[in-house]
Amino acid sequence: MHMGDGSVLGRLQRLREKEGIVSQLTEEELSTLAENSEEVRCAKGDHLISSSQEKDYLYLVLEGEITVSLSVPQDQDHVLDEIDAGGLVGEMSLFIGGDRTATAHVTQEGCLLKIPIAAFHQLLLSRLDLWNYVANLVQVRLRRLKLVTYLSDFFEQTNVFDGRFVRELEPEIRWLTLRRGELLFRQGQAADAAYFVITGRLRAVVDDHKATEKLAGEIVSGEAVGEMALLSETVRSATVYASRDCELVKIPTATFEVLIERHPQLLRSLSRVLVERLRRTTARRVIRAKTVSIGLFPADASVPLAEFAHDLEEALALHGSVEVLSGARIDELFGRPGITQTRDSDPLFLRLIQWLNDREEHFRCQIYQADPVWSPWTERCMRQADKLLIVGTGGSSSLPGEVESRLHKESHHHRTQDQILVLLHPDDCERPSGTEEWLVQRSVKSHHHVRRRDKKHYARLARSIVGESVGLVLSGGVARGFAHIGVIRALEELGVPIDIVGGISMGAMIGGQYVYGYGCDDMIRVNSDVFHRSARDYTLPFVSLLKGAELWRRGTRYLGDKNIEDLWLPFFAVSSNLTKADIEVHRTGSLGWAIRASGSLPGVWPPINHNGELLVDGAVLNNLPIDIMHEHCEGSVIAVDVSAPLDLQENTPYGVSISGWQILWNRISPFTPTLELPGIFSILMRAAELASVRAQQQVMANDSSDLYIRPPVTRFPAMDFESIREIASMGYDHAKGEIQTWREQTTSG
Repeated sequence: MHMGDGSVLGRLQRLREKEGIVSQLTEEELSTLAENSEEVRCAKGDHLISSSQEKDYLYLVLEGEITVSLSVPQDQDHVLDEIDAGGLVGEMSLFIGGDRTATAHVTQEGCLLKIPIAAFHQLLLSRLDLWNYVANLVQVRLRRLKLVTYLSDFFEQTNVFDGRFVRELEPEIRWLTLRRGELLFRQGQAADAAYFVITGRLRAVVDDHKATEKLAGEIVSGEAVGEMALLSETVRSATVYASRDCELVKIPTATFEVLIERHPQLLRSLSRVLVERLRRTTARRVIRAKTVSIGLFPADASVPLAEFAHDLEEALALHGSVEVLSGARIDELFGRPGITQTRDSDPLFLRLIQWLNDREEHFRCQIYQADPVWSPWTERCMRQADKLLIVGTGGSSSLPGEVESRLHKESHHHRTQDQILVLLHPDDCERPSGTEEWLVQRSVKSHHHVRRRDKKHYARLARSIVGESVGLVLSGGVARGFAHIGVIRALEELGVPIDIVGGISMGAMIGGQYVYGYGCDDMIRVNSDVFHRSARDYTLPFVSLLKGAELWRRGTRYLGDKNIEDLWLPFFAVSSNLTKADIEVHRTGSLGWAIRASGSLPGVWPPINHNGELLVDGAVLNNLPIDIMHEHCEGSVIAVDVSAPLDLQENTPYGVSISGWQILWNRISPFTPTLELPGIFSILMRAAELASVRAQQQVMANDSSDLYIRPPVTRFPAMDFESIREIASMGYDHAKGEIQTWREQTTSG
C-alpha cells in the first residue's frame, strides 16, 4: 500500500450519493474527516488488518473491494464480509476493544481512507444518530462472526458454516435478546424451532407431580435448546427462561430442513449432539459452563467486599484464570471514567456489554464486584452474573441493606439466578451462630460460612462455585454404619475434600458428628458411649420396643443444641414421613433432632411427632439419598452403602408358625438343638429398609454416583454396637483402595 495524491474530499463527496455512512455526513463533517485522514492506495492481495496489527486506525473504502475473513483451525479462512466503496473496515475496535478477531485483505485494487480511531470516535460522539448507525453495522457483523463460530463448533462442521453461507441464512433466522427473567418458551408448547445460546445462560425447569417447578438443567453459551424440534414435530418438554441477559439465534425447523437437503452431514452431527444430551441426562451429569460469572453484592455497606473478592480470586485461581471486575477497575481498563455507570440508552452501553462478553470468553471465572450502593454498575453485575453471592458479616445485623433490598425487589418480579448467602466470620471464630435470622429474611439456594483469611474455607466456596464440590452420602445400616467412620478417615488421609454431607439413620448420625467437628477417633469414643446401653432401653411395646430416651439423652450430650445452619459444612438428614408417605429433608433446625428423626426405625424406636405428622427412619423410603445430594451439590458425589443386598440367611425351617416360648426354651436348655432364627430387631430393620434397598439397586444401575463404596461389613449383625472399632477399621481398609483407584482414574481422565 502507498499514499495517494487525489482529492480525498472530492472522493468523499461522490460517495454521498451511495448508501452508507458517508451519506449520513454533512459537508463540514466530510471536510473535517478528509483533513484528519490519509488516502492509501492498495493492490490486490494486500493485507489490510490482522490480529497483530495496530488498532489505532480504521478504513473507509473509496474504491475497490476488501474481504474480511475469520481464521478457523485446520481449515481455510471463512469469508465473513465483502466490503466495497463506502464501507467501513476495522470499526469493531471502537465498540468491543481487545485484539482484532478477523483479518482483512484486498480482493480488488483500489483506494482507502485511513482514519484515526480517536478522530472517528469524536465524530460519533457529536451525533447520536451517527453513533447508532455505526453501532447497528457493528452488531450485524459481530453477530455474523459469532454465528459462524458457534454453528461450526456445535455441528463440528467448519466446512459448512462459512460467512457466505451464513449471509444467505440470515434472512431465515432471528436474533433474540432476552433480559434476565424473561421467558423463551413454556412446557407443552408446540416446538417449531431450535435456539442457540450466543451469550448468557438459560435455565430449564419442569412441572413435577407436586405442581412445583424442578430444575431440569442449564443451557450455557455455545449450547442449543429445543434442538429436538429440528428432527420431529413435538412439544416442549420443559419451560425455559433467561437466568441472565442472553443473546440467542432462532433457527426454524423449516429452515433446518432446507439445510439438511443441501448438507446431509448436519443430520449426523445433530444426532451426535442429541445422543450426548441424552447420555448426560440419564447419568445426571451436568455440563459445566466454560466460564462462570459471579456477582458479589454486599448485604450492607460495611461488608469488606474488596477483601472478599481478592481472597475468592486466589481460591478460584486453582481452577483456572480469574478476573475481578469492579466499576473502578473497568473505568481504568477503558481509560474512560464513569463508563460502568452508563445505562442502556447511552451510546457507550453497547461497547461496554460487548467488551464484557468478549472478556468472559478468556477467563474460567469472572467476578463482578458490585458497588456499595445501588447503581447502574451494580444492576449490570446482577444482569451479567450466573450466580449472585450476597456477602454478609456474621454477628452483625441480619437486616438487608440498600443493595440487597433492591436485589430482592428485582428478583421478586423476575425468575432469577441462584442467590447464595456467604457469611464472613472473624479468623478466631470457633462456631457460627444466629444463621437462622439471616435465612428467614431471604430466599437463597444455599449458604456458606467462611472464616476470614482461612484458605480452606475459601477453597471450599470456590469448589462450589465452579461445580467441583465433593458431596458425601452415608447410608443407614445400624451398627454396620460405623464403617462410615473408616471411610471418612481414608478420605482425609488421601486429601479428598468433603464439602457437603448427607445421611440416613446411622449415616446421619456419623455425618452429623463429622460436620459438628468430631474427628474419627472422637467419633469412635462418642458412639461407643451413645450405643453402649441405648440398645437396652426397653419399654412396653405399644408403639416401639425401645423408648429412645437413652439414645436421645446420650446423643444430644455430644451435639448440644447446635442448629444445622450454624455448621461450617452444609449437612442434611433424611427421614420418612408416615403421614404423607414422602421423604423429609432436614437442612435447618436442630442437628440432634434431625438425626433422631432420621434414625427412628419403625417398631424399634418411637416415631418423631413433627407438627402433627409422624417421622420415622429415612431408610424406609430412601436408604442412600444420592438423588438428594445431586440437588444440593454441584460436583462429585461419593456414596457409601453399608446396607446388605442379602441378609437374614441360614434360618432354621419352622413351617408356618413358631412359638416364642419354644425359642426361649431352646435358648436356655442345653439339651435341645439350636434354632438359627433372626430376632425381632433384625426383622424390623430389614423390613424397614427393604423397599429402599430395592430402589437403591436401580439408582446404582443408573450410575448416579461418581464413586460408590460398599464396605464388606454384612458379616456383622445389625445390632453389633460392641464391634465399632472392627467395623470402622474394615470400612477404612476397603475404602482406601477404592478411593485411590477413583482418584487415579479421575486424574488420568
